[in-house]
Amino acid sequence: KQWYQRRVRGNQAFMHAQKFINDKGYPTWTPLCRVVEGAEEFGLREERRNIVKGLIKKYLTDEEKQELEDAREARKQERDHARKMKQMRKERRAEERLAKQERKLERAKIRDERDARMKLKVKNYHIKKARKEEKRRAKELKMKDRKKRYSPSESDSSSVSVSYSDSSD
Repeated sequence: KQWYQRRVRGNQAFMHAQKFINDKGYPTWTPLCRVVEGAEEFGLREERRNIVKGLIKKYLTDEEKQELEDAREARKQERDHARKMKQMRKERRAEERLAKQERKLERAKIRDERDARMKLKVKNYHIKKARKEEKRRAKELKMKDRKKRYSPSESDSSSVSVSYSDSSD
């Protein structure tokens, strides 16, 4: 069924082509050919394009040629505009990626700085704690040393006797 519909469409294409030739006033001997989509070789395509260009030059009026040229120019401008827009989108995406990477690096830098400050705080805390501990130990040693110096020991008490007398009687 699909093949039959395609065939009918192909026949209708020839009828439309013949009608187009008659409507435009081209000679009846203008060649028509059926081209299977995708089966045409490159050389044949170029040849067909050249034939079409020759027919356009030969049979179109100046107004029709101008319309055709204007349409081609409009299509060219649309393609150029589309290319420019695509390039702009591509550049914008590249800029966005670069900005994202820069923000990521900035966040990493901030995080590293914060971590470094935190490590420094921790280090300073431990240094202060160690100094306090050293001072406490030094104070304890000093106190022990004082106790040893000023507390009478058994050997010292026998040899030293201190007596105070009150002479106010």
